[in-house]
Amino acid sequence: VQINYRANDQLVYRGAVFASLARPEYQFLNAATEIEISDDNSLEAFIGNPDLEPAYAWNFDFGVEYYLSNIGIISGNLFYKRIEDFIFSGNAPEDSVDSADLQALYPGFNIDAETVFNGNTARVYGLELNHVNQFSSLPGFWSGFGVYANVTFQRSDADTGLEGRSDVDFFNAPEFVGTAALTYQGGGLQANLAYTFRDTALEELGDFLIDKYQQSYNSLDLQLRYSFNDQWEAFFSVIDLLDDDLDPVVYKTLGSSEGFPEDITFNGTTYKFGITARF
Repeated sequence: VQINYRANDQLVYRGAVFASLARPEYQFLNAATEIEISDDNSLEAFIGNPDLEPAYAWNFDFGVEYYLSNIGIISGNLFYKRIEDFIFSGNAPEDSVDSADLQALYPGFNIDAETVFNGNTARVYGLELNHVNQFSSLPGFWSGFGVYANVTFQRSDADTGLEGRSDVDFFNAPEFVGTAALTYQGGGLQANLAYTFRDTALEELGDFLIDKYQQSYNSLDLQLRYSFNDQWEAFFSVIDLLDDDLDPVVYKTLGSSEGFPEDITFNGTTYKFGITARF
C-alpha cells in the first residue's frame, strides 16, 4: 500500500507499507559439502542447508519531500523493517551430524566448517536525509555548480536463534552511511567530487562470541568528463584520493575494535583515463 499526498506544488508526503520476500541462493540449498584442504592439515568446509526457508520482511516507510524553486530537493525518510527467517552464515555447530561426519572422515585435521541458518527475527530502522541543489540561478559560469548530500542513521538488532545470540546487530547494517559531493555541469564539462563514509558493521558470527566485523571506510573520488562534440568524449577519474597506500580498502577484524585484524586489502589510489567515440 502506497499513499502520496501533495500539499502544494513543492511539498509531498509519501507513505508505504509493503512485504518483501528473499529466497535463499541455490548454492545454499545444495546438500553437498564443499571441502578445501591446505598443506598444514587444515580443512575448510561449506555445508549446504536444504531446509532453508525464504526470508520474509514487512517494511514501513514515511517520507517528506520539499522541491526547491530551482533544480533541487530536500527530503527526509523514516523507515522500519522487520525480517522473519533471515538468512546468514556461520560456523557449523560441533555437535551437528555434518561436523561429526567431517571429523570421522578427516581425523587429525583442524576443521573449520561453515553453514547457513535461518534466524528468528531482525529489525532495521532509522532516518534518511537527502539534499540536492543545482545553483542554476547564479550568473554565468557559476550556474553550473551543484551539491548533493545524503546520510543514513540506522539501528538494528537480531535474534539469530543460536545459543547466546538472541540480541546482536544485524549483518552488514552500519549505524552511519553518508555521501557529500560537489558537482559541475556546463560548457561540455561534467565533474563530480564526492566523499563517502561507511561505519563499522557486523559481517559474520564467530566462535566464543568473537565475531567478524568490517571496519569503517571512507573515500574521496573525482570524476571528470568532457565532450568535444556529439561524437568525441574524454574522461578522467581518480578513485580514493585520500589513500596514501597505508589505508586498507577492506579491513575485517575479529571483534569490533581494530586491534585484531583478520583480513586486510590495500589498493592505493586508482587513476583511469580514456576517450570514447560514437559512430
